[in-house]
Amino acid sequence: MHAIFNYCEAVFWVIISFVVLIAAWKSKRHAKKIAYIAVPTLILFGVSDIIEVYTRAWWRPFWLLLWKSLCIIVLVVCVVYYWRKTLPADVTKRPDAEGQ
Repeated sequence: MHAIFNYCEAVFWVIISFVVLIAAWKSKRHAKKIAYIAVPTLILFGVSDIIEVYTRAWWRPFWLLLWKSLCIIVLVVCVVYYWRKTLPADVTKRPDAEGQ
């Protein structure tokens, strides 16, 4: 059961990488830059799930833990960068209690 889940998870991450690639292709320049980093990272994250089938743990061996951690860090940085580029600067400003 563990192996089936990890293989499905690997396929999921590869599908998500294609979704990101297609979305970036139709998007602005900064989204394409992010996709150049996010797409291979998502694929590598999927490959790490296939390796996990054989190791039976995401934290063993230690290099697999580092691999997965690095992928997650890179993906979080991509999301934060994308949000900063796409959200308007005044999105965090809220009107005061009186509605002004």
